[in-house]
Amino acid sequence: MYRLRTQKIILGIFITLAAVGLLLNLQHYYIPLIIVAVVFLLYKFPPGTRRRPKVKPSRKTQAKIKAARTAGMKAEPSQSSRKKRYPFQVIEGSKGKSDDEDMPKYH
Repeated sequence: MYRLRTQKIILGIFITLAAVGLLLNLQHYYIPLIIVAVVFLLYKFPPGTRRRPKVKPSRKTQAKIKAARTAGMKAEPSQSSRKKRYPFQVIEGSKGKSDDEDMPKYH
């Protein structure tokens, strides 16, 4: 019981001394703390996100945008004509192969 009580007292003294030391030497940490705080705030609230209010366009506006997009686009060809043709072809080689290897040894 006595040992537990002294450990609590020693722990309290260490925590108190650590807090006093941090408060007294905090002036050395001002610049890094300010830099970390600024980076965190810029990450959390990036600049330029509040310039445009988030307003959903009306149906009329959406129809105009859709019509402008479809009019400006070219008609896409069908899937079969879109297949890309490559300028080379594969030639089966027979180097190092014999006819016996093609047949399985056991059925």
